[in-house]
Amino acid sequence: MKKLSYIIILTLVIITIISTIVLATDGTAEVFITDKIEIKSTNNTYKTGTSLNIILKNSQGAVEITDLPELVIQFGNGIERRIKCDTKPGQIDELLYTYDISSEDIGKLKILKIQQITEDGVLYDDLSNISLSEDIIVNSNQDDAMEWTDFDNMDYEWTDYTETDHRSPSLLLKNVNFKKENHYYYFYISNNKDNAPDLEKIGNDINYWRTISSEGKISSSYLIPYLEKNGDIYIWIAEVQNRESKIVVSAKKIQRLSQLPLTKRIIGYFSNEFASALFCYEPYSSTTRKINIKIGKMTENSILKDIKNGTKDAMSNLLNYSKTSKGLLEKTFSFGETPNIFQKLNLENRAYYYVYFELEDENGKYYPVEDIELYQAQVSGNKVNLINHTDRNFVYDIEDDENNNDSNENTIDNTTAPGKIPQTGMTVASIILIGIGFIIVLTKMYKMLKYRDIT
Repeated sequence: MKKLSYIIILTLVIITIISTIVLATDGTAEVFITDKIEIKSTNNTYKTGTSLNIILKNSQGAVEITDLPELVIQFGNGIERRIKCDTKPGQIDELLYTYDISSEDIGKLKILKIQQITEDGVLYDDLSNISLSEDIIVNSNQDDAMEWTDFDNMDYEWTDYTETDHRSPSLLLKNVNFKKENHYYYFYISNNKDNAPDLEKIGNDINYWRTISSEGKISSSYLIPYLEKNGDIYIWIAEVQNRESKIVVSAKKIQRLSQLPLTKRIIGYFSNEFASALFCYEPYSSTTRKINIKIGKMTENSILKDIKNGTKDAMSNLLNYSKTSKGLLEKTFSFGETPNIFQKLNLENRAYYYVYFELEDENGKYYPVEDIELYQAQVSGNKVNLINHTDRNFVYDIEDDENNNDSNENTIDNTTAPGKIPQTGMTVASIILIGIGFIIVLTKMYKMLKYRDIT
């Protein structure tokens, strides 16, 4: 009896499995595989008011469907439209969807997917890879009726920087109204004018097209990666309205912000007594960038005098001198690294040294940034400092020809009238002396005559 029970139970299990397999293969499973799409227009046009009949076909044969899926479509870069199915549940080999075109629908029709919301979540079938028999462009002539923003007079200027800091400049676009209602503006930047952007990525990739503020300002955080790279800078601008997009500015060249004057681009502090550090005040985006420095002794008195007297090209001359002279030390440092230079240098107290700075360009990848500074060594026992030429403790131990000339010029009478006056000063003195002598002689003669008459 026990064996018979086992046989009966096993038989029931086998029957159940076979029944399940049969049901799954007799065409009643809810699996609709779209392999063809047909689209018909009620009036053979694709304008506002036209009804579209979108038919999804399953060439595999009819299947049993009780919960009909929604169809998701899109026009251009507009919002996604969800359409309910017009077909009745049952044995189905075609799904019919009807959609009335509105004035807001502009651009190429895209059949994206069918989807169904279930207790287990959203189930969908991607249809974007199925080609249509023709491209359907909705409201194609509406682009001409749209009022696109005028960019003909667009200009720009760099903002948000100072006379000593160019690390984070912003770009302000001028002479354009960026505050038009329901108009949205995006920009794309490249160092290659032939690298035209993909308009289809607006709204789909936030790291590709970036938003322009209503004030027309582009943030420095977007600009720095292109400012630090070598090559020219080009900007594209796209406008979106009514879910239709258009590139309104193409590959406009943007002039770089001029670099800071020499001695202000890269600043170095060198001391074995206090903190040493390197700072760059030109645009750069990565702390992994490196700075090359070259230190050498400065013995060219003519350049030192020019720096002391504030001569216009003094620092440019020092820069050229540093590139051709033999240095005492050449080394590379990373940002954040303490530039310890004194272990290999024997600096002389009050002697002058140049330091040449160069932001490493990695074989031309980055825009060149170089700088120069004049330092003086202060050595006291084991304490060594390099102070730059603007420090109040910096001392020029050189003779200034200009000052010597000034002291000599102080002994010269500069009040002499123009033209030659022959011996004028000597003649006047002689006349005065003769006159005085004549008066003395006359006085004595008068007294002698007076005394003689008395006697």
